[in-house]
Amino acid sequence: MNIAKNILSVFEEQICEIYNSKMPRLEQTQMALDVADFLYNSSKKTMFVEAPVGVGKTLGVLIPALINQMENTNKITGITYATATISLQNQIMTEEVPNICQIKPTILKMEKPDRLRAFLAMGSEHSLCRAQFEKNYKKIEQKVDSQKIKILNDFVKNSHTGLRSELSSVYGLDVNNDVWKLMNIKSRYCHDLLCRGHEYRKKYSREFALTVTNHSQFIVSAKNIFDDNPFDEMHVPVANRIIVIDEAHDFQENFLSSLEEQLTLDEVKHAAEHINRRLMNAICTSFKVLKNNSNSEKSVSMLKDSDILFTQFRQLKSKIMDEEIENNAFKYGYRYGRYDELLVKINNILKSEEYTVWYSAEDQNIHYAPKNFKQRLQLFLKKLAAHNKVVIMSGTLTMNGNKKELSKDWYMKSNEFEYKEYSTTFDWSKQIYFYAPHDISAKTGNDLKKQNDHISKIINLFQNTLFEIPGGALILTTSLNYMNNVYESLSKKNLNRRLIKQGQFSQGKIIETFKQDITSILVGSGSYFTGFSVKGEALQNVLLTKLPNPTPDNPFFKLKLEGINEGLEKNNVKNLIMYKKLEQAIGRLIRDQNDFGLFTITDDRIMQHETWLSSKKIIIHPSLDQLPKFLTDWKNKKVELNMQLFSEKDLHIPEITKTKSSFVINPKPINYVKKAPYDVEKVKNRYKLLKTMPKFDETYVPNFQTEFDSAKSVAYQYKKMNKKMDENFWKKFPNISSQEKINIKNEITIIVSN
Repeated sequence: MNIAKNILSVFEEQICEIYNSKMPRLEQTQMALDVADFLYNSSKKTMFVEAPVGVGKTLGVLIPALINQMENTNKITGITYATATISLQNQIMTEEVPNICQIKPTILKMEKPDRLRAFLAMGSEHSLCRAQFEKNYKKIEQKVDSQKIKILNDFVKNSHTGLRSELSSVYGLDVNNDVWKLMNIKSRYCHDLLCRGHEYRKKYSREFALTVTNHSQFIVSAKNIFDDNPFDEMHVPVANRIIVIDEAHDFQENFLSSLEEQLTLDEVKHAAEHINRRLMNAICTSFKVLKNNSNSEKSVSMLKDSDILFTQFRQLKSKIMDEEIENNAFKYGYRYGRYDELLVKINNILKSEEYTVWYSAEDQNIHYAPKNFKQRLQLFLKKLAAHNKVVIMSGTLTMNGNKKELSKDWYMKSNEFEYKEYSTTFDWSKQIYFYAPHDISAKTGNDLKKQNDHISKIINLFQNTLFEIPGGALILTTSLNYMNNVYESLSKKNLNRRLIKQGQFSQGKIIETFKQDITSILVGSGSYFTGFSVKGEALQNVLLTKLPNPTPDNPFFKLKLEGINEGLEKNNVKNLIMYKKLEQAIGRLIRDQNDFGLFTITDDRIMQHETWLSSKKIIIHPSLDQLPKFLTDWKNKKVELNMQLFSEKDLHIPEITKTKSSFVINPKPINYVKKAPYDVEKVKNRYKLLKTMPKFDETYVPNFQTEFDSAKSVAYQYKKMNKKMDENFWKKFPNISSQEKINIKNEITIIVSN
């Protein structure tokens, strides 16, 4: 079979017809050929693809991957496609997959031409739990009207997936986050056999032709498989596959998040409040000081060994050890169960040579992560490539298309991977009016007055742009605090436009609402820098409040600098992080060759980066004087873009005629977990025995419907009797995870203390 010829046929004939375009995209077709060349001809296991917005990365990778997978010449079982954002996951499932299904079955060798076995695997927070819904039904009734309750009941009983996105797209209802949190999954198990969310999640480990998931779910699944941990149905397949990591500019930070642990003040209180009240009060005061010192500029504070909180943790550790020795805890297990998790966390926090520790103002918790982040990422990628073909792609991987730069950033040798870079299909010099006023300083530091002055200037300038640009507007901020302050300031103005803020609804509903109301204003941060695609008049005005520089206290930046001493290299790391984010922000404005609009940045430090802006064909305007002419030229269709037309002569067409790939996947056996049986009768008998003891609490009604509920019921009585929840206790509940054990202990502590 001539693979290259088939790929050309798909793009030149079928894709054009399906997408109603006159000719295929040159860069997209070349990318598809290059990916096929990598899958069939290259012995290398990893490929980096740097393709800007407009190239069409999703189809560019999926078409050759599906052809390769359907042939099954190299023991590949399917494709796992991991993204950073929910919006891209939904786009793949609702737009790309239906279109791929229209391609002739002779090309993709599908058994059913109208159906591609594709599956969307989202995190548990996006899935319905019927038991939670019934448990919190009265609370939900108080928050929504009777019509919405009727729709929710229908969704709970009849939904196909139990996903929040299905509630919005199929049932036409979007509930706010407060309501959804009352009905989403909190535990791996559900006593209701008709729970749509839990039933859907049991399909996660099946080897579909295409599984679409998020970075976090993918990373957790891969770690468990590669470390030979038991693998259950809640994990997505990540071995013997073609792995596609899209939106890779966010992958490293998401990998760091998977390594993070956190310690809450409540955990300390509940576990050790009886140890030493004065010490506990001092720790509470230290947490308050950290909270008070945080602001819109500094939402993260790095902690070091010399900080007072570390001294207090050492004292607390010593007091706990004294308490256990005094009460013969090591011999009899007295109260040991309430201290073990806390001691592990405190011990890690105090290992300053091994862990980076910080306080986050957003959740007001202490976080810590291992300093060997680079080595762990390097090992993860090696293990991933050992049993898969891996394509890592983004529009922003490097500053200037340098393979050595990519090698340093991803801790891989240049000879270990393929790298392909593609040109943009857009012309930012003609499509973007880039406005950078020279008189607005965003260097506010911790000065509240300077911050308020900066926000005031942003609002005044933004109002002026609204008179010129009638279409939708997006304001991007570099912190949630700044986002809230900007939103509150705009709310006080009489703008006669719909104002939307990140978190107000689900992201899917926000994007849908924003697209429909083409004069609306959206204020967002974080995930809205990427994976947010709105074409045409619905988005013609983007304002970025500050350069997205990583702060010195940014944990990811701190860990990326670990082991780097040279100042120039440190600056390169900082600039690469910033340029990736800045390019993503600019990319929100132009999603199509017919798009045009205004991009404003209210930070005069942008002038220090003229060289980079010039490399992206961006023309800086210090005022709005030329904006009316810019808009008029576009409206009168006087703007001509220099776009390269499609011609096979401009393509590098590799020879891919082999019936068998040069690289054959080395299959990895999966250690599927065999669930130990949960014997409810044994637990009930244990409970009856507890009822004969003096401190048994008759007021607490037991629940034996699920293993989790049973464990919680029995744990409550153990807690009341000061009995140890040791290894023998948990043996009665073989399928309770470590995190669920922690949750049970914390919940029971709260119940008993109240």
